[in-house]
Amino acid sequence: MEEIKKRILSNTFINIVGKGLSVGVQVVLLAFLVRSLGEARYGIFVLGISLFMLSNIFEAGLGIGLVRHVAHLNARGDRKNLEATIRAYFLLIASITAGFTILIYGFRNYLPVVLKLDPQAARALISLTGPLIIYIIGEMAYLSFSRVLEGFQEYLLLRKMEIAKWMLRLIFVVSFVIYDPLIQNIFLAYALSTVLSLALFHRSWRKALNLQKQDRPLPGLSHFIELLKFALPINIRKVAAFLAYRADVFLISIFVNTVAITYYYIAFKLYEVVGFVMSLCSSVVIPATSEIAAKHDTRVLKRLYLKGTKYTLIVIGPLIVFAFGYSSQLLKMWVGDIYDATAGGARLFLVALLISSLTHYGNEMLVGMGKLRKPTVVILLSSVINFIISLALVQRMGFLGPIVGVLAGSLINSLWVGRIIFKVLDIELREFAGQMGKVLFLLAILLLALLLVDSPYLAILFVGVSYLLLFYLAVEDSDRNFVIENFGNMKMARWKELW
Repeated sequence: MEEIKKRILSNTFINIVGKGLSVGVQVVLLAFLVRSLGEARYGIFVLGISLFMLSNIFEAGLGIGLVRHVAHLNARGDRKNLEATIRAYFLLIASITAGFTILIYGFRNYLPVVLKLDPQAARALISLTGPLIIYIIGEMAYLSFSRVLEGFQEYLLLRKMEIAKWMLRLIFVVSFVIYDPLIQNIFLAYALSTVLSLALFHRSWRKALNLQKQDRPLPGLSHFIELLKFALPINIRKVAAFLAYRADVFLISIFVNTVAITYYYIAFKLYEVVGFVMSLCSSVVIPATSEIAAKHDTRVLKRLYLKGTKYTLIVIGPLIVFAFGYSSQLLKMWVGDIYDATAGGARLFLVALLISSLTHYGNEMLVGMGKLRKPTVVILLSSVINFIISLALVQRMGFLGPIVGVLAGSLINSLWVGRIIFKVLDIELREFAGQMGKVLFLLAILLLALLLVDSPYLAILFVGVSYLLLFYLAVEDSDRNFVIENFGNMKMARWKELW
C-alpha cells in the first residue's frame, strides 16, 4: 500500500504541473479567440470542436480499456499479449478515424440545415470541413499514443508532450489569427501543434513503449474482442456524457443561436477549468485500482475510495466555493464585457461539479475494477433525463435551460452511482458521512465568509486559510506526515525531470 500511495502521489503531482500549464494556455486561448473572432464566430468554432468530440466518443471506450489492459498485463509480465493488445487498439482507432472523417465529409452540406444555421454561419461551417478532418486525424493519433503511455504510467513523458502541444498551439493560433482571423486557420494551427508535439518526442515515446521490431506478436480475434467488450459500456458512458454536455451545443444552435453557444461554452469552460483539478486527483486511479483489484484486496480498495474522495473534496472544494462566490469578477477579467450573460450559468455548473465530486473518484475506481454494467445504465438514464430537461427548457430559458438539465442529471447520477459504490466496497452511509462531514462543514464556513466580504484579496486569504485548516484537521495524521516527508524531495526531482 505504501508503494502504491507514493506512486499515486508522485503521478498526481506530475499531472497537476503538466495539466495545470496546459489548462492555463487553454484559458488564455479562449479569451484571445472570443475577442478576436467575436461571439457569433466563436460559436461556430465551438460547433467544430463539438463535431470532433463525437469521434472522441468511440475512442474513449477503447482508450480507457487499453489503459486498464496495459496496466494489468504489464503487472503480470505478459509482454506478448500486451503488445498484441496495443496493436489491436491502433488498428481499431485507425478504422474509427477513417470512418468518421468520411462521414463528416459526406454530410458536410447537410449539417448547417440540421443545426438551423443562418447562411453566413452555414458557409463558415462548410468551409471548416478540410481543416477539421486534418485536426481530427492528428488528434486521434495523439490520443492513441497518449493512452498507451498512460497504461505504462509514463505520466512524466505524457505531460511533457501535452505541455509542448499547448505551447505550440498558443504560438501558432496567435500567429495565424493575427495574419488572417479565419476559423479554418485555427483548426490548422491546432493540427500542426499536435503533429509537431508527437514528432518532438518520438524517440522518447518509442523508447517508453519498447515494442518489438522483430517477432511482432500480431493481434488475434480475442484481443479485438477484449477491447471491444470493455469499450462498449465506456462508449455508452461517453454517449451519456455527450447527451449531458456536448449535445447542449447543438440544441442551443437549433433553438437559439451561435452567440448563445459562446455564452454556454464560456460558463462550461469555467466549470471545466475548476473541474480539471478533480480529474487530476483521480487521473492515476484507474491503473492503480486495476493493479490492486488483480490482487483481490477489497480492504485496500475501500480505503482508497474513502481517502481518495475525501482528499479530492479537500483539493477541489475551496476552489468551487471561491469560483461560485466570485464568478462575475473572474469571468469579467477573463472574457471581458460578456461576463454578465454567463455568470449565472457558471454558478449552476459549479453546483453540479460539487455534487459530482462526491462520487467521481469511485466512478473511476469502478472502471479500474471492471465493474461497469450497473454504473453505465445509471449514467445513461441520468443523461437521458438531463437531455429531456434541456430540450424542454432551452426555448424558454435559452442557454441556461441545458445547464439546469446538467444540474438535475448530476444529482440523480451521484445518488444512484453512490449506492452502487457503497454496495461493491461494503461501505455504510454513516462511515462515508463521517469521512466527509468535517470537510463539508469547513466548506460551508468558507462560503459564509466569502458571502460576507466584498474584497477578492480577503477572499483569496480565506481560501488559503481554509486549505491549511483542511490539511491539518481533515487529512489523516499518517497521510499528512507522508506528504510532508515525501513531497519536498519528490517535487524538486520531478521539476528537474519535467523541465
